[in-house]
Amino acid sequence: MNIKIDRTKWSNNSQRSTGHYDEHAIYYENIAYRCCKCEQSTTYTAEQQKRDYEDKKDYVWCIPSLCLECESKRDTLRSEVDKFQAKWNEEREKLSHDKIFLEKWRELIREIQTYGRKGSHPSNVAMITKLLSKLKEI
Repeated sequence: MNIKIDRTKWSNNSQRSTGHYDEHAIYYENIAYRCCKCEQSTTYTAEQQKRDYEDKKDYVWCIPSLCLECESKRDTLRSEVDKFQAKWNEEREKLSHDKIFLEKWRELIREIQTYGRKGSHPSNVAMITKLLSKLKEI
């Protein structure tokens, strides 16, 4: 199935660029890539590109680095980390002494780091590690 490119629906930045497609390209094409997490070969389909570039306004030079399954797992982890962050924001003083909370939060962030940079929060890992070492001293 041919999926026609509608450059007028691309973001302004994408319209000034070409990304994978030069100005003569008429149709999106499937792009093969390897997931950086599980290393499985996968495809960024023409349908996904149309949705991402025209509806979501993603940049046309960006292609996924994770397969759909790994991306879904990373998003679930990010959601969990966001819950920990929200709880931390509400109860910082109490939770700064909660070893179990801090270790679980750090574990989740470290797991996200195995999926790439997006959502990795390295400054939070450093803060949590420092708090945990202070708890060991007590």
